[in-house]
Amino acid sequence: MSMQKEELLQLLHDPDVCREIFEIVRHGGKPVVQAKAPVPAASSEKTVAAKSKPAEKPSKDVHNKAYLDQDRIAALKDRVRNAIARKNSEQANDEDVAAIPEQEPALEFPAAEPEGLAVEEPKSAISADSGNLSSKLQLLRNRVQQDGEKQDIPSGYQPAGSASQEKYTIVLERKCPVCEQETRVVKCKSRMVAETKDLDLCVHYKGINPYLYTVWTCEHCGFAAEESKFLAYMPNKTREKLKEFLESVDMTMEFKEERSAADAISLCEMAILYSELTDNSPNRQAGLHLKIAWICRYIGEKEKERRSMQRAAELYALSLETERYPVGKMSDNTALYLTGVLYFMLNQLDEATKHLSRIIGDQSLRVSAPKIYEKARDIWQDIKEMRKASKAVEDAKS
Repeated sequence: MSMQKEELLQLLHDPDVCREIFEIVRHGGKPVVQAKAPVPAASSEKTVAAKSKPAEKPSKDVHNKAYLDQDRIAALKDRVRNAIARKNSEQANDEDVAAIPEQEPALEFPAAEPEGLAVEEPKSAISADSGNLSSKLQLLRNRVQQDGEKQDIPSGYQPAGSASQEKYTIVLERKCPVCEQETRVVKCKSRMVAETKDLDLCVHYKGINPYLYTVWTCEHCGFAAEESKFLAYMPNKTREKLKEFLESVDMTMEFKEERSAADAISLCEMAILYSELTDNSPNRQAGLHLKIAWICRYIGEKEKERRSMQRAAELYALSLETERYPVGKMSDNTALYLTGVLYFMLNQLDEATKHLSRIIGDQSLRVSAPKIYEKARDIWQDIKEMRKASKAVEDAKS
């Protein structure tokens, strides 16, 4: 029933009526509270008793918003899962294999070849060029198996296999992490007498060179790795891929209790190849190259020692940029020190200064790592003196 104009105007003067009209408009025409409209004096219409308010149902907009939020959450979860999958496929696991990783690292084909091997540039997967990889490993295996002439050794050093050698090594049986068969390995005892230590932490022991036995190898399948990695946890996916590959090539190795320097170098190069296939850790590979340099230092092979030191310095520098420390038992301060001191020994003073100054600039290392701090400071001071002397010579010539 339509109202007269005067009645409508009278209603609009009532604040309660205006409030109710506003609420009805705001809720899309659905009244939330039904208020009694005051009856004007001139009207003869009967008032209608107010009914109780019915329970309000959620609108379609509310439902649509809830569904939209759920869709957004699901989409975000998918994006996170895809990003994790891409990251795991592009990068090898940067954690120590001794800890069980959440995602098993995928095998990758080695990005670099060991020194002295002229082979094609490797591709990105084992299956892409398995013949190339097997030829590298078999060449190294053959070097170890050959009974060539022993390297010359410095005076005062007892050759492997001598009566003195028996006091320092022991033959053990350990399970191979790949083929899971028991294999014999040679381990150095802890009763070794250290005589001197070089700047790059190479220790010279009396009567034995323990770096010859850094790498353990399986006589059944040919897998090679440092003792800590040989005994560490290996993810099932990595084991199966390595096992499948090694079963397709003949990598059986005759057990040799006595090792020459040439044997040890070839085994270290094999361990580098396997590292590039599994964890691809620059820190680990740098350590193996450094062990090769130390072995060469014992036997006086200066040129190969220098090449191995150069490669170790480059890999340690790469590790500091790409890996999370500590890596195994090595801290970032030790890696910084080794990088700087290797460049110093190679007479690359700018690179040496860049890395050693990071140690000297951290005053907290005076307390937390005083030996490293003092050594770095001494070398840094030597570099300053060398530059002063070089400048004085140039000034004298001009």
